[in-house]
Amino acid sequence: IHAATGAFTHVATLVSPAKSRVGRHPETNLLADDLGYLWGTTSYGGVKDEGAVFKVNTTTGEVLPVVTFTDYDGAAPGVGPRGHLMADGAGGAIGSCGSGGQGWLGTLYRVDFQTGAYTLLKDISELVTPNEGSQPQGGLVEGSDGWLWGVTTNNGTHHCGTVFKFDPVTHALVTIVNFTGMSGDHRGRSPTGSLIYDGQGYLWGTTREDGLGNLGTLFKIHEQSGVLTTVVDFGANGIKTRGGTRAELEPDGKGWLW
Repeated sequence: IHAATGAFTHVATLVSPAKSRVGRHPETNLLADDLGYLWGTTSYGGVKDEGAVFKVNTTTGEVLPVVTFTDYDGAAPGVGPRGHLMADGAGGAIGSCGSGGQGWLGTLYRVDFQTGAYTLLKDISELVTPNEGSQPQGGLVEGSDGWLWGVTTNNGTHHCGTVFKFDPVTHALVTIVNFTGMSGDHRGRSPTGSLIYDGQGYLWGTTREDGLGNLGTLFKIHEQSGVLTTVVDFGANGIKTRGGTRAELEPDGKGWLW
């Protein structure tokens, strides 16, 4: 789409058969590399119909398969990537799968822009204790200290999902917030959209369910302390709108988040 004129140009169509290597059902933003390609993910399709990573040539419109996910083992463990890819500043992109891996609890992975090589960064099943989350959703976002922040939609101490941060160098993963459902200090359940970093020390996000009005919440987390503040309880205090979606909040540069 031309930003000035609104002119629309069709560039590519993903092949519809279930086991197309390119994949089907793209759900997230595309990511531009420095090589003339846009990168994306599909939640279905690929050789095993469990999702794929693809790239689009911005000159020719050709769509090329890069990674096809492979369940709990194989060359690319993971199922159903739903978050956007995030450039890692080192010639590749990092993403998450909401399922797959050894315990079918999700994975974090890296794809190299030059070679297309897949690297498993973290199998979430390695982590799960009563305090850990599972099934990461949304993309990852980098904080000021280089750690990558994300959310899981299940498990945690109250089985309501979590917020975590991940060190891309050491591959350490730390749970920062355990959501607590309809009450408690961390109200909300099942965050699914990506967090955003506001450049002022806070990460913002939404949950899809629970909170005081049982329609989800909007929250912010102080990066240094990990303290969560519930900003909005959807469905309460006259706010009838439902809470979070798979899309992240978007700042408008004027102090508002949309």
